[in-house]
This record gives sequence, C-alpha cells and structure tokens, in this order.
Amino acid sequence: MKSMKAFCMKTLSFAIWMFLPFIALSQESKFLLINKPWTASWITVPGTNPNGYGVYYFRKSFELNSVPEKFPVYFIG
Repeated sequence: MKSMKAFCMKTLSFAIWMFLPFIALSQESKFLLINKPWTASWITVPGTNPNGYGVYYFRKSFELNSVPEKFPVYFIG
C-alpha cells in the first residue's frame, strides 16, 4: 500500500510541475526600465583600469524638498 501511495504522490507532483508553466499567467510590466532601454553606465574610479579588479564603496546622498508619492530606486550589483 505504501508503494501505491508513493506512486500516486509522485505522479501528482510530476503533473503539477508539468502543467504549472501553463497555468501561471505572465504579467505586463509597467516599469520604465523594461519598456525602454536603460541608458546608465558603469561607475568607476577615475584614473584606474575599468576592467581591473577592485572593491569600491560608493555613497550618494541628496536632499528632497518634499516627500514624493513614489520613489523607485534601481540598482544592479
């Protein structure tokens, strides 16, 4: 009886994994970066080899006059 139960569980698991991609719905992205090409560039240290090895710590600070309704931040590391 254990082998029959294990077989049923394996079959059910296989069926779920096989049909899951067809059940899942894709969502249309409303992010600006996906809809348009990103025009960003790599941040490097002046006077160093941009292809060389290095560990750098960058920090950017700024002040806002008012609290924005939305403030998306995009970064890649």
